[in-house]
Amino acid sequence: MTKDLKEKAINIRGKDYVQVKDRILFFNEKYENGCIKTEVISDDGSEIVFKAIAIPDISNIDRAFIGTASGVRGGQGVDKTSAVENAETSAVGRALAMMGIGVLESVASADEINKSSTQTYKKKSSKSKTYGEHKGDFCDECGKAVTDKVANYSKDKYGRVLCFDHQSSQ
Repeated sequence: MTKDLKEKAINIRGKDYVQVKDRILFFNEKYENGCIKTEVISDDGSEIVFKAIAIPDISNIDRAFIGTASGVRGGQGVDKTSAVENAETSAVGRALAMMGIGVLESVASADEINKSSTQTYKKKSSKSKTYGEHKGDFCDECGKAVTDKVANYSKDKYGRVLCFDHQSSQ
């Protein structure tokens, strides 16, 4: 069964991204003799850094693709409650992107775009986030702008910012 990953893409801030879950499924389907390994390369109790290695064919371990990613425990967005999981998933997504899997417009994953957007906002202003004309928060899943009321409710109930559509799917 062949998958067209372009059809799996989601739109984040005007760019198409293939989620890591879809990249993993594609890898496992296409590279039956391959493997993905992850390991912690540093953990200071606050920030954790993962390395992921994607090997398309374990009979040729010299052909490996590496991705790294970090997460800050208690940080912004997904990192607030799931920094370890998010860092590991992002590292895997980057390793698969280095293979060319799921790369449509950028190597960055949707989570990385959301994370970097949050960090950019924090640098611009400690009181509000700004993106174009919208001041406030964006859904961690799809990047849709949400009101402060929706963001606060979502953070309280789900531990992260989700739009109405993604709250109802939880």
